[in-house]
Amino acid sequence: MPLILIHGHAESLYIWRHNIDELSRQFNVYALDLKGFGQSDKPKKGNFSIEAMSNLIMDFMDVLKIEKAILVCHSFGGKIGIHSILNHPSKFRGLILIGSAVGKFKIWKRLYNRDSQNALGL
Repeated sequence: MPLILIHGHAESLYIWRHNIDELSRQFNVYALDLKGFGQSDKPKKGNFSIEAMSNLIMDFMDVLKIEKAILVCHSFGGKIGIHSILNHPSKFRGLILIGSAVGKFKIWKRLYNRDSQNALGL
């Protein structure tokens, strides 16, 4: 099962350096630098919204032909992961949030008002 690691704000894939080897024993692990962070492009005028970052994750999965994955999200990455799962539930097997403060992100009503038994519809 593919596991995609999403870092938080002002971080990079480097934060996962102590986790990747161990996780790789049971999962196909992928980590990427979000746009504007780490080794990625840093355009002066770019769309850095949650939706744009979620689209980046979806494009990443498409290019690598990842049909379904588990997201592991740290900090700000949690908003990106939640947005991705809510908008593309068939592409994900699960979501793990680590220290993710989602704040005033209007997702909770959508998560808990779904008709299905599983709030995320996974």
